[in-house]
Amino acid sequence: MSDNECLDKVRLEIEKKLNWEPSSLWKEFDYIMLAQIISEASSITISPHTLKRLFGKIKYNDQYNPQLATKDALSLFLGYSNWTDFILKNKTTTIEPSEVEKEITEKGKKKKGVFSPYLIMILMGLFSLMVYNV
Repeated sequence: MSDNECLDKVRLEIEKKLNWEPSSLWKEFDYIMLAQIISEASSITISPHTLKRLFGKIKYNDQYNPQLATKDALSLFLGYSNWTDFILKNKTTTIEPSEVEKEITEKGKKKKGVFSPYLIMILMGLFSLMVYNV
């Protein structure tokens, strides 16, 4: 697996572990919280700015490739002993960036899809009450 593929996998695993909304919807506070959580888990300080570059919130000239200490911190947060351990345990797993994006997108769609039918039912109920009470 290339470094870019490993970083794609790291991003996906972080999203799964956090069980937050998709990273494309994260705000400043989310990156601050994640930086704190990772720092507590790994004893390595990562800035929210670094996480924004990693998750594509801040555009970078090329594909962002963080320093080894950052990769180690991310790996420790995910339960690996370091970046090398992450690579060794995931080297048979290949993941295409399009698959990562598809899974993240599907996760976001599922959340939106659950809300819509309830909103429609409530609005229909309110409309019915207004029509029959007139």
